[in-house]
Amino acid sequence: MAQQGTNDSRQDARNGFAGWFHVPFVGIACVLAWAFQVNALAGTGDVSDQTAWIASYVALSFVMPVMGLIAKRIPRVVSFKAIPFAAAAAGAVGTIGIFTAGVTSTTWLLYVSTIMCACVIGWLYLQWALFFIRLDVSESIFCLFAANIIGSLMKEAMHLLPPVGSCLAAACLPALSVLLCLRATTLVPKPEARGHRFGPGTFKSLWKVGATIVVFSFVTAYLIGSFSGNQSMLSLGEFTAARIFEILVSLAAIATARTLKGSFNFAHLWRIILLVLAIDLVCVIVLPQYPMLRCVESSVWDLLVIFSWLTIADIARHMNEPPAFVFGMTWPAYTLPFALGTLATGFMRAHAIGGVSDAFIALLMFALLVTALIYLETRDQDTKQIFADEKAPASSASMDEGRTLEARCNELAGEFKLTPREVEVMMYLYRGRTKAYIAETLFLTENTVRGHAKHLYAKLDVHSRRDLLDLIDAVDTDSQRTDVRSLRSEG
Repeated sequence: MAQQGTNDSRQDARNGFAGWFHVPFVGIACVLAWAFQVNALAGTGDVSDQTAWIASYVALSFVMPVMGLIAKRIPRVVSFKAIPFAAAAAGAVGTIGIFTAGVTSTTWLLYVSTIMCACVIGWLYLQWALFFIRLDVSESIFCLFAANIIGSLMKEAMHLLPPVGSCLAAACLPALSVLLCLRATTLVPKPEARGHRFGPGTFKSLWKVGATIVVFSFVTAYLIGSFSGNQSMLSLGEFTAARIFEILVSLAAIATARTLKGSFNFAHLWRIILLVLAIDLVCVIVLPQYPMLRCVESSVWDLLVIFSWLTIADIARHMNEPPAFVFGMTWPAYTLPFALGTLATGFMRAHAIGGVSDAFIALLMFALLVTALIYLETRDQDTKQIFADEKAPASSASMDEGRTLEARCNELAGEFKLTPREVEVMMYLYRGRTKAYIAETLFLTENTVRGHAKHLYAKLDVHSRRDLLDLIDAVDTDSQRTDVRSLRSEG
């Protein structure tokens, strides 16, 4: 009863924006701004000098899974409050070390400090992951993109400071992030148990999510490494234009999520960054004489982090695994391709492959086209579960009376040993979709769909769509679980 009261009061408090939002919720802006500044300090004015970037991203690719495994094997480590503050101190030392290495041209100090900062960034990401899984999808979308806007303003402020002031300001950000995250966590109670949509049976469908992040990360890294280089070396006009573009895209993402509401999904989110990357590639080829247009490409980097974070957060929210473990194991899908993309840039420059550059850009455009066609279909059943919570308000009344269609179908799947594809076909048949529609949506032939439907009817021992609807509707219509086999026999 006490837990129910907590959940009810939490829901009542979230009926309005002022009821649930608190300033610490956007504290991840400190991590975004600090990570950006670390990369800026670690670079040089030479576009081809990306070795420190590569080292930091490779380190992060190995450190994050290790941290995730530790969080899974020793859960109390995540809740031990001394560790975040120790990480914040290490981040401050690493930031000052990077700045000192740049002034004194000490290579070993640059690499040690950069890798140290990368490890701290990984820990801060995991710390914020534990907070964001407590929020609903719509709340996460607002907080992350609002944090991105604030982070852009922080980057602009540090860019305007003298080098020493910028370094000291950046060194304070890890500690500020830790304090805000701890405060934010105390303001939001632990969420009630959610359904586990993702598990061993859905890993095959999640490969599209991973492939999308990998492709976009590689393309973004190549473009930044080829044309922008160290962001701190951009002119004030170009740097400011990039921050303005980040803010505008963040506002567009918030508006898109609020406008689409129930129909907002994985494809809608990633089509935003697909459009931005496409614009940048066109500018590189058609308008290379306008360096101001590089603002598009430099802002994509930040948006890529936000989009990857938001997607992984929703997956972690609905997995039967510790969130820190999920983040740790999946974050390399962003960091490792980014390191490889930067490495590809350095390889081409080192071997003076200038003539292949245009051909390689064309290859990148082809990769984006394939990504759009295969991975970003709005009706794709493999990614439909991402942000599925956004669809809940439209059917809240029916959810109060019984479980969702998907849960009922999963109940039948467990009883009658249905395959995942048969469950998908069953859900479409329940919604009145034709076999032609199902075939087009699932990228199958109509004969294959007919075969799945035939096997489905045989396993359920039903003989018509009406019988199928009655069986699904009868599952768990009261408060206690009903044996679906007895329902079938009674019918």
